Amino acid sequence: MADTHFLHDSFGRKIDYIRISLNEECNFRCIYCFPNEYSKKNHPIVEKRKYLTKGEIINFVKILAEFGVKHVRLSGGEPLLRKDIVEIVREIKKIESIEDLSITTNASLLDNYLYDLKSAGLTRINISLDSLNQERFFRVTGSHSYKKVLTSIYNAIKLKFKVKLNMVAMSDITEAEIISYVSLAYKYPIEVRFIEFMPLCGEAWQPELMIP
Repeated sequence: MADTHFLHDSFGRKIDYIRISLNEECNFRCIYCFPNEYSKKNHPIVEKRKYLTKGEIINFVKILAEFGVKHVRLSGGEPLLRKDIVEIVREIKKIESIEDLSITTNASLLDNYLYDLKSAGLTRINISLDSLNQERFFRVTGSHSYKKVLTSIYNAIKLKFKVKLNMVAMSDITEAEIISYVSLAYKYPIEVRFIEFMPLCGEAWQPELMIP
């Protein structure tokens, strides 16, 4: 296949990886995503009817696969809020040239889908976990799903998924737990990634919390 058949970025690098955001909905209200005074009026969410359908997503991936895309990551919002998530995974895995398919999730609903996602062909899961402390977890996420998330992580490991944990490192909040995450990666077959708190969400960014 000629090199010109591939997609390239402005620096001439081949593009073989894409991330597809399946929705904007999320059942968490993390402090690094949502401003303190969040309102749907001032921060409108895309209507569900405007989301790509399952068929549109599959056709999109098929087209990009013809141009050299081999790696696909599904994200959101929270992608497991899509009722057709298992079908989407299954259909993408049927595309012969797609070598790697992963999903990024907060894992609060993951345990309900683990076996079906495994059967559909998913092999890698990126999980957002910003604290190993239940109270701090709620402070960051606004969710009481701490135990569900941990259960999902351990069950995903048991099912031989490749698991990566993403933790947004924030001064005076999660900074004290960095070593605990390193210990977790030493004890279990998982990868841990520390993410800088970046000004990507407008007024949700708090520069005093950033660890550069």
